[in-house]
Amino acid sequence: MIHGSRVSVSGLTGGVGAGKSTVTSIAEKLGATVVSADELGHAVYESGTSEHAAVVEAFGSCAQNPDGSINRTALGEIVFADASQLRRLTDIVWPGIRARALEAITEFRIQRPNGVFMLDAALLLEAKWDELVDQVWVVTASEDERVLRTMQRDGVDRNKVSQRMQSQMSEKDRLDAADVILRNDGDIDELHHNVARELMRLGFN
Repeated sequence: MIHGSRVSVSGLTGGVGAGKSTVTSIAEKLGATVVSADELGHAVYESGTSEHAAVVEAFGSCAQNPDGSINRTALGEIVFADASQLRRLTDIVWPGIRARALEAITEFRIQRPNGVFMLDAALLLEAKWDELVDQVWVVTASEDERVLRTMQRDGVDRNKVSQRMQSQMSEKDRLDAADVILRNDGDIDELHHNVARELMRLGFN
């Protein structure tokens, strides 16, 4: 478990297939509180929100399921293939996700005298959500490993994975922005050790 005398807020990011979910799973087992920007995004897309209405207006019925909810798979196919459409979408949803992330962080700081809060966000840096955290953690792996993982996980071909990668920040820029770099090339025990070490470095053990 994590024990300490203060709250630390970390932002976790990494490219497609790098292994963010593996890191968050380890961090949670060690006592960290993890909030996923993807889950916050689901809340943003819910019917009745201003963001839902704006997405429907911007992308039409092709981005909706028959029940009126947002079809995120179809929407992803649209935006990952067109940078201008991706910008259009992010202009709609990023502010809402940021507001919800800030609310979660603020609530954690109020309710917890100490502990680690981790914001898991693939687009932490692109969306400038790193402004909300004390430090940036980047999980990384070789490009071949990331491509293979994503193909197996999502059942997509190499071209689809490449489209997703190209829509994100370059690996070099991501690593340059990191306070903590975690390599995830297959040795889960080493990754667990490194996550635990970084938490201890924050003063939590």
